[in-house]
Amino acid sequence: MFDGSWTWQDSITLAGFVFTVVSLTYAVYTGRKIRSIREFSRSEAWNLYARASNTNGQLQNAIKLYKKQHEDKLSPEVLENLGLANGFGQDLTRDTLRIIQLSEEGGFSLEKIKKWKAAEKIKGDHETLFKGIAMDPPRRWFNWFKNKKEQPSHLEPLTEPTS
Repeated sequence: MFDGSWTWQDSITLAGFVFTVVSLTYAVYTGRKIRSIREFSRSEAWNLYARASNTNGQLQNAIKLYKKQHEDKLSPEVLENLGLANGFGQDLTRDTLRIIQLSEEGGFSLEKIKKWKAAEKIKGDHETLFKGIAMDPPRRWFNWFKNKKEQPSHLEPLTEPTS
């Protein structure tokens, strides 16, 4: 038992205990911060997708309107610049899809894409763009034991299930 004398081993034990409590508290705090940063990043990725999609759609409408209103005197320079802007807008939309893919937890699957389409997070015909970058989840050793069959490579694109 404790006899009332304080030794250097007691000091080391107390310091270790304090260090452990501080470390655990910091780990919990850091974990929560990382989780909130990931959520913010995911949210911003979807926001950027919506803005890029709206901007690109508006530009395509402007091109159609210009062609309709000035069909008798189209300027090749204006059409070339509008076409370049349209291409850059489409690239930006595809880049935001990649950011969404990287920021989504739990993978980027056809099931999620269908849910997003149903929830109207995906606009118009962009579902095909999302499907184009969807990948199978990577192989895990426990899946092999669980399913006892070969899982497809994570580098192979997903295909629609056949019925």
